Amino acid sequence: MRFAALALFTMALLPAAEVPRPATGLQWKTPDGQTVDISKYKGKAVCVEILSTTCPHCQDTAGMLSRIMTDFPAKDLQVVGIAINDDANVPEFISRFNVKFPVGKGSRDQALGFMQHSMMRPFYFPGLVFIDKNGLIQAQYIGNDTFVQSGQEANIRAQLKKMLAPASGAKTSSSSNSAKRKAS
Repeated sequence: MRFAALALFTMALLPAAEVPRPATGLQWKTPDGQTVDISKYKGKAVCVEILSTTCPHCQDTAGMLSRIMTDFPAKDLQVVGIAINDDANVPEFISRFNVKFPVGKGSRDQALGFMQHSMMRPFYFPGLVFIDKNGLIQAQYIGNDTFVQSGQEANIRAQLKKMLAPASGAKTSSSSNSAKRKAS
């Protein structure tokens, strides 16, 4: 009993992941053996799904992300999946669940390090990481977070819209400029 209480207390003291922070140090292998680094996608908003190919929640999330990504311009958004289970059969996962984005095999330790997720804490699948066009992690969630548990699709869409929205103060159209001229 004492050990369990001490373990819970220790886990509560572990720091949460820092956001925003640079999205660095994440690599994976594609099914054809190529190594890909997350920096490849700088200039696009990126949604990374850290998954287990045998996890039903990950399978559902991959299908959902495949649908969601079609609602955003490909030039602005990249979705990627990184399987971290030892027995991952990535080609079968892509085929069986009709995944429309690149999925590869990565290291569990590297993925958890990328997320600043302590090895002392349980990791609940799927993990979702949102990286802005400047290569900064803006948000991340694991499977037991409310973001994933309740209204996941709406939450993902809202996060992506927020990341892809024009910067405040940016000129969006000539009609807004003419309205400003009329006001002055």
